[in-house]
Amino acid sequence: MQLTWPHHSTTLLDTKEHHHTMLVCSTAHTFHYKWFVQLGNTLSNQKSVSKLDMVSQLTHSTQEQLQLLLRVRSLSLQILTSITEELKLLISCNQYNISVKLRGRKTPFFCLINNYMKHLVSIDDLTKDEIHEIFIQTQKIKNTPFTYRLMRDHTILANLFYEPSTRTNSSFFTAMTKLGGKVLNINNVNYSSVTKGESLKDTIITMGNYCDVIALRSRTAGDALKAAQVSTVPIINAGDGNGEHPTQTLLDLYTIWEKFNRIEDLTVTFVGDIENSRTIHSLDKALTNCEKHYRDTYNQDPWPKSDVYYLTRVQQERGSRGSYTMKKEQVDMMPEESIVLHPFPRNLEIPEWFDTDPRAKYFEQMKNGLYVRMTLLMSYTEMISNGMYLK
Repeated sequence: MQLTWPHHSTTLLDTKEHHHTMLVCSTAHTFHYKWFVQLGNTLSNQKSVSKLDMVSQLTHSTQEQLQLLLRVRSLSLQILTSITEELKLLISCNQYNISVKLRGRKTPFFCLINNYMKHLVSIDDLTKDEIHEIFIQTQKIKNTPFTYRLMRDHTILANLFYEPSTRTNSSFFTAMTKLGGKVLNINNVNYSSVTKGESLKDTIITMGNYCDVIALRSRTAGDALKAAQVSTVPIINAGDGNGEHPTQTLLDLYTIWEKFNRIEDLTVTFVGDIENSRTIHSLDKALTNCEKHYRDTYNQDPWPKSDVYYLTRVQQERGSRGSYTMKKEQVDMMPEESIVLHPFPRNLEIPEWFDTDPRAKYFEQMKNGLYVRMTLLMSYTEMISNGMYLK
């Protein structure tokens, strides 16, 4: 018999050079003692075990952790040594930018943090091919959303929001609900133990005991990465201070792709609070092969002719001051085939009289947020249900 995860046959690994560093394998999400006990119990009932399958589960485990495994259940030192050699090879491959992938299975969308856990912390965690995959799946869901209802029963999402949110919180909630999962919605930490001085680390570890995925909105840039470093479940960055907002960027990119059928070779103008807008920071990173222009709050220069105008509000909660309003003469200069996006909420940036203009795509943009987040949650929950994340 061979040791395999539920619902999957033994999977062989192959290695090949790849343009980005990502290690993807069928691995437990953390190497805690309980997991070793579980594996030891399985091994004790098996006469033989596939080394490669064990390697795929133990990738990046340390020598010390392997010794712990040996103590939990008697395992032949010969087998253990062989596994260790395989592990050294895999670690070496990762150091030299070689990708290890499961044969016959799609690469998951998410980055590898701490060598054992996949999270979506930054838009940089996704390759262009992976973003395109998200677009294709999102289009399918948007065209026939009813066919995707109740596909992810028994999965729990925790919305952990340290800042106010309307669209991000609601769309994550609705996305998981439409997929058949459940949501722990903590959208006001003032009613949680945070008011008693609980740290982000302790809150994340606590919530990991009660859910399968955490969507985290925080006040400070870098909080999502800190959460990912201690979490026992996947972290989705739902906006961290003035840092990044990768899921907003995905829906922004999808809206652009839906209009132009590409996200390259475009002219994009960012308008508003350039310094403190996390949505601009993430989208600016993602649009690598585009001509980009910037007009901050007080910039009175004419707006250049562009394909995309991306407006944001002034982030007063982060110390920014001032305001601006899109004027009719600016609208008159916009190309007929251009689009205007805004992550919302809006203040004075876009007057309501522009809402009926065919170039106003910000309401479609927010609708796309639901389908993009359904796509992300489907991928995560599929990995959970197939045993790729174990508690």
